[in-house]
Amino acid sequence: MEIKNIKVDVRLIAATNRNLEAMIQHGTFREDLFYRLNGTRIIISPLRKRPDDIEPIANHIWKKLNGRNRLSKAFIKGLQKQTWPGNVRELKATLNSIMDFFGTGDAKPHYLTVLQKQKLEDVKLLSEYEKDEKTDFLKAESQRRMIEIQILINQIRIECTNHSEPEQQSAAYPD
Repeated sequence: MEIKNIKVDVRLIAATNRNLEAMIQHGTFREDLFYRLNGTRIIISPLRKRPDDIEPIANHIWKKLNGRNRLSKAFIKGLQKQTWPGNVRELKATLNSIMDFFGTGDAKPHYLTVLQKQKLEDVKLLSEYEKDEKTDFLKAESQRRMIEIQILINQIRIECTNHSEPEQQSAAYPD
């Protein structure tokens, strides 16, 4: 087997929302890696600060998902009212959900309201689930403590039976 050297020209694009300089100062990011990656910086504001960008981005995503339809102005206005903490990924997930729930036709503005209500229902269900989980944990913890207490009581009984007769009589067994 012959080993050949192949010349390559590589461009690496990396993205983060972290302050790498601060991470270097705190020792949580390698300085040498920072300088290898730190070439041209492109700083892009969050989507919520760029509402005019939502239309072309959403139409591009919708076309990739749908293949034909553009989004209506009314629907775009609904999208522009959102805060998009998940930025473009959240926008894509929302459009994907609309496609899954409502099909490949025109996206109606009220679909966003339906999705928001669904998210609230999901949060409520999750909250109920977490509450049930917490209750189950507390019940299990209480049972564990009761078992520990029972073990201690049994150990005390054993210790008491190992002592002399007068001491045995003074040890009262709870019912």
